[in-house]
Amino acid sequence: MAHMPISGSYPDLSANGAGTSKYIPTLFSQKATVKHYDMTVCGEITSNDWEGEVTKMGDKVVIRRTPDVTVGDYQKNLDVTYETPEENATELELNKGKYYAVVLDDVDRIQSDMGLLDMYADDAAEQVVLKQDLEFLAALPATVHADNQGTNAGAKSGTIDLGAVGAPLVIDTENAIKVLMRLNQALTEQGVSRVGRWVVLPAWYCSILKNTDVKSALVTGDSEGVIRNGRLGTIDGLTIYESNQLTDYTDASLNVTPIIAGHKDGVTWANQFINAEVIRLQTKFASAIRGLAVYGFKTVEPKYLALGRVTPDLSAL
Repeated sequence: MAHMPISGSYPDLSANGAGTSKYIPTLFSQKATVKHYDMTVCGEITSNDWEGEVTKMGDKVVIRRTPDVTVGDYQKNLDVTYETPEENATELELNKGKYYAVVLDDVDRIQSDMGLLDMYADDAAEQVVLKQDLEFLAALPATVHADNQGTNAGAKSGTIDLGAVGAPLVIDTENAIKVLMRLNQALTEQGVSRVGRWVVLPAWYCSILKNTDVKSALVTGDSEGVIRNGRLGTIDGLTIYESNQLTDYTDASLNVTPIIAGHKDGVTWANQFINAEVIRLQTKFASAIRGLAVYGFKTVEPKYLALGRVTPDLSAL
């Protein structure tokens, strides 16, 4: 409560004043401020086909991949050559974990007019997802196929400039869309299905896009989707996700962001929130709430991902 200034010898009746009467109480709102959380994308751009097959820390599932069968030319009386197709399997392992543990003294719990344990639990769940998303996006660029990155990308053409270390692409309103089309081309040259493609962009890139001629295409119509997962809309089959979780790096004094495009079948994700509980502490008159999330992710098809290295033209923002 604001403390109204007092002139002259009028007594100070407030609870925090110098007077002794204390007639005006200090009031506390029963509502906490609304806490905003960054948008996360890991659950939107990955496949969870194998999530049900792994249930605890250390579990893993061997993911078998479809091999390529060789097709040859035939002529009459030809002795055909037989082959046994093989393809290396990959493994998805739940080898990562995040935990939280919060204590609340009984006196504070009883005297508080707010459900503090519930508040702590809700915040912890959000923080776990944010940590997972940040870790996932930081690891993804290192798994991209060599043909889908650099200044000579393209499995067929080898002429697609997606930026490179020491030579990032400077993004402005003239080339913001073109770079997305380049990422799309790299995926197309790898034979990736056009249905289900996505790209994750930083906020500054999305701001530049909104100043281009295709800004109307970024209106998704999904009132909740934008809030929770950053989905802005679709351009040329690429569903655009906005994220603050991409890991920037400095390159010759430039702030460079790795932007990633791909298909959901390229990366798999498994998440098990295996334990969340309220416990009584033996040495205190207090309760604690704690939780453990175990998860794992794996790039199963590096060809289904493409990587651009970009930096903003500040005059375009």
